Amino acid sequence: MNCPYCGRPAEDGYIYCGHKSGSILWYPEGADYAVIYTKKNIARHGGVELVKSSSMFDEAATMNVSLCRACGKGFFDLKSEIEQSE
Repeated sequence: MNCPYCGRPAEDGYIYCGHKSGSILWYPEGADYAVIYTKKNIARHGGVELVKSSSMFDEAATMNVSLCRACGKGFFDLKSEIEQSE
């Protein structure tokens, strides 16, 4: 899929909100998430830290998101996300 903003190739992946990290992370499709949340470990798994938070989440949640590293935009198909959650 190409980025709808700049037209360059975008990577499919997902957003991970980990209850242990308190951060919101993006990982490429098929990647395992880092168990120990350091910037180096996240990057080693191909991840990007989107939001660093000091709060803890009760549960981990994911959502499929495509990311264009060239222009820094992320986008998702809301309709398919709603259908998957039903």
